[in-house]
Amino acid sequence: MSSMSTHNEDGLDNLFHLGQYVICRVIESQLINDNEKINQQKRLRLSINPKDVCDQITPDKLVKGMILPGVVSSIADHGFIINIGFSQRKGFLPKNKYLNIGNLTFLKPRPALSPTKLPFHMLLPGLKCKVTVDKTRVNGLEVSFGEVKGFIHAQNFPTLKTSIDDFSPEQELEATILSIDPTTKLIHYSIQPHFLSLNSPPSILDNTIIGSIQTCTVIRNIGSLLVIRIPSLNQYEIVSSSQLTDEKYDDIQQILNSFKSGQKIQYDIQSYLIFIIHFILFRCRIIGISLASNLAICSLKQSIIEAPFITYSDIQIGSSVKGSITHVDENGLIINLTKYINGFVPIIHNADIPIKETLNKFPLK
Repeated sequence: MSSMSTHNEDGLDNLFHLGQYVICRVIESQLINDNEKINQQKRLRLSINPKDVCDQITPDKLVKGMILPGVVSSIADHGFIINIGFSQRKGFLPKNKYLNIGNLTFLKPRPALSPTKLPFHMLLPGLKCKVTVDKTRVNGLEVSFGEVKGFIHAQNFPTLKTSIDDFSPEQELEATILSIDPTTKLIHYSIQPHFLSLNSPPSILDNTIIGSIQTCTVIRNIGSLLVIRIPSLNQYEIVSSSQLTDEKYDDIQQILNSFKSGQKIQYDIQSYLIFIIHFILFRCRIIGISLASNLAICSLKQSIIEAPFITYSDIQIGSSVKGSITHVDENGLIINLTKYINGFVPIIHNADIPIKETLNKFPLK
């Protein structure tokens, strides 16, 4: 958003809102824990500046039905002048609603684009396409848009109840591009209704449920995901393979296949794949919400279920907590409370009496 006017006084809350769709481009990728060979995580630096997003787009080859990101650069008498990322081209949006300078918007409506000889580099996320099913797989659909290959994961079907059997080769679908991999030239699509219309889905989940422990039943597995249903929420949710168990495993598919549709069990693992089955409901813990899919992300890990808290909002002011010291310096202590939650103890609160040699008093574990 560096192209925004510097005198714009509108805060980010006035320009963006939770659940808003934006098109972004990955500018940089770097490891954030390169000292650990296990569970390495990456930090992605993204840009939503239309100039960066449309860097590969050729203005002279724009066709009707394409979607472009745009930033309101100025306000005219009858509408808004839109910066769409090209130095010699601007967009215009009639004044059918009020926008602030700096607002990010899409130029809509969006008819589904038929397969054409549109080059791969002209495609952008958000584009609605008419795709053809090439092959059905256990976890989704292989599709094509002209000569461009793509994939629709079962998680991006209209609902998690939608079966692979509802689709067949040569079937034509309308799908919206979610992401584009320029290296493999593979496109990922969604056929969820709110992505087809680019309208935010009606909120069926509340952030307050994050951290709550629920009972659930198994519906099915799709690829490396387990689909469950939480009766109290009347919703279908997902559990990723990394959240199935605390134990190490050699064959994730074997674990996933051990869950049967309609199964109401809770399990313990004694040695890799040996399960002791109890005929009671699963316990799961909601660890996040996917705003895009409007789904709860759940965990079946016993360590997660038994953890006193998993988010910062779970910690009550004044409560006593336990943790491990991970860093000591002249400013204070960094305390690790859980795998994902850290705390800070200022030097003034290290003891009732000020400690000069903090580094010696608190050895690292």
